[in-house]
Amino acid sequence: MLSSNDLARLRRRLGLTQEDVATRIDVSTGTISRIENGEFSFSNKEYERLLNKLREERLREETRELPYVAFSTLKELFEEAEAQSKIK
Repeated sequence: MLSSNDLARLRRRLGLTQEDVATRIDVSTGTISRIENGEFSFSNKEYERLLNKLREERLREETRELPYVAFSTLKELFEEAEAQSKIK
């Protein structure tokens, strides 16, 4: 089970606010505050839900950052490579 210190440390390391975490796992900000203060425990189910959300978001971010290359640009690159190989 995740300790209150673990959740706070993870949240800060990721640069998230309590509200960010609460939104991602569909609980109130007060619940996150109580977990971090040791008043509530953070269940493995909630922890898994948070990790899954963070993984999904990271994958979306990584995918969004992939460069967009138009088909015509790829075609031009292949044609240029083909032309270069014929020159040699």
